[in-house]
Amino acid sequence: MEAPTTSGVSAATDRGAGRGGVRSRGGDRGGDRGRGRGRGAARGGHDTVGERGRGGRGGHRGGRGRGFAPRSAVRHRSAAGKRGSHTPRDGEPAAKRERKDQKPSSNFALLHSMLGDAATIAEYVREYHSSDKFREARSVNTFLQAVSQRPDAVYVELMSQFKDEVFTTLERLFALYALGKNPMIPPAHEFLIRCEQEGVRKSAWAEGVRTLPPKEPEAEAAADAVDGVVDGVAPSPRLPVRAAPSLDAEAAALLSPRELLKKLTALDPIGRLQRQIELAGTVADLQVCANKLAAVVSEGSSALSSTTAEKFDYAAKCQLIGKLLSKARRLVEPAFAPPPPPEPSPTSVEEDVGSPEEGDAAAATAAAPAQRRDPLTADEVALFQDTASTAFHALETVLEQRHATATQQPLSKFVKVLEWCREKGLLAAADGRFAAVLEQQTEQDMAEQASQLETVIDLKSLAAGDTTALRVVVDRLWEAGHGKCFSPSSVDVLSAVAVAASAAGVDADVKRLVADRLVQTQRHLADTAVLPRRALRFVNDERNKVKQAAIAKQLEEEEACRHKAGQDE
Repeated sequence: MEAPTTSGVSAATDRGAGRGGVRSRGGDRGGDRGRGRGRGAARGGHDTVGERGRGGRGGHRGGRGRGFAPRSAVRHRSAAGKRGSHTPRDGEPAAKRERKDQKPSSNFALLHSMLGDAATIAEYVREYHSSDKFREARSVNTFLQAVSQRPDAVYVELMSQFKDEVFTTLERLFALYALGKNPMIPPAHEFLIRCEQEGVRKSAWAEGVRTLPPKEPEAEAAADAVDGVVDGVAPSPRLPVRAAPSLDAEAAALLSPRELLKKLTALDPIGRLQRQIELAGTVADLQVCANKLAAVVSEGSSALSSTTAEKFDYAAKCQLIGKLLSKARRLVEPAFAPPPPPEPSPTSVEEDVGSPEEGDAAAATAAAPAQRRDPLTADEVALFQDTASTAFHALETVLEQRHATATQQPLSKFVKVLEWCREKGLLAAADGRFAAVLEQQTEQDMAEQASQLETVIDLKSLAAGDTTALRVVVDRLWEAGHGKCFSPSSVDVLSAVAVAASAAGVDADVKRLVADRLVQTQRHLADTAVLPRRALRFVNDERNKVKQAAIAKQLEEEEACRHKAGQDE
């Protein structure tokens, strides 16, 4: 048998290369399909790791210099974590990978890291005040959260050195929140409070203040074009944008800074008061908050909008008063902290040295000592007593205005704060009576809960379809409400009444009676009670039955009239 010649080997190689590169199954598609691992070179017998390219089936499209790395050196992202742990490729510089790794995970984190001083905040406002970032609620709220809780020096510099930017921001906030579609968030209230603290409402601050002019669209297009050239990507063509006619700054400013702050504050006074309590740093600040809270509670819902009045119910009032008292206690509590223990002498430290494990356990279990401050002055004690007295008077007013159907709130926290104030000598002598008021209200709440529970048990224990027993219980509840409503009229009681009346076997007359009394209860307690789902469904079913009976009767009368007319003819 003859040995194979060189021409035979080369012919085989040419056939393999032709199948992968030139004469593949797809004709001329073998080297231009943009995928594969150099199958042609592999069949020809010259396949190596370095020759397997990512660009096509041919053996000459792979190799280094085109962003390629061997498969053994690449770790899949699913097995390497969020961003992978593979080595950077030649086509992807290490600096670009570092920028990706250092990029924050959210817009808020990015803005919070950028907007650290007044100059940067003002520059951001100048850059985007006429864009969608100051028109969309989400973007504006993110900006307000990013500038929230900054040092006082930042707000002082911002309000004094960048007045035009602050005024423009107030205009954008008013345009966003004025219609009431977007609720104001706590950082928005904080920004308004900071503006008032730095004198934005004063007429002297508004002298010479102008609204920032809109940014020129040509400048934005030029900036975008420069960015595209730097990134190596041609900028997308933009449609010509007609610039809006420029107005005089004084003519465009329809509202002064004082009017803007006044209108923005009136949009959500309860949310503003809550944020003001959280930002209070002294007892004097809390006294101002207590006076505002007492005014809102005494005026009632007449001074609030309908939406705000609905949210400011009995539970919200109790929670706001509790927040005020808790913040006041936290402010003055460090003055009563015990003194720190004396430092041990070096000799005692050497004698008490134990094992490292014991020392770590002791350090972990030891509580951190409270930060101590100087004792309260006489003026601070007087301010605290006045603040506490105002808060407890407001609580007494809320308890008197509470309706029987309102959800009960725990009063134990107010009792604890009252006892703490009395123990520390921070309670005025005339305010000691609030202990008896809270105790009496607690007993009354417990009695109401017991009555409601007993009524629900009585209704659920009735036999299904026992009309007589149901009528007795319903009449008793109606008489307790003086013939105007059911009493007690909690959600659980009204739901139990509807369930008992809807049972099979109950007379239709009793069902209609219960439905009518449920409707009268709803009308009598329209401001404080709403029929629960089961009661509302029962009332609707009974009304539908009455309507259907009336329609059927009317149809029968019409049929009888037509029959009589036919007989006469």
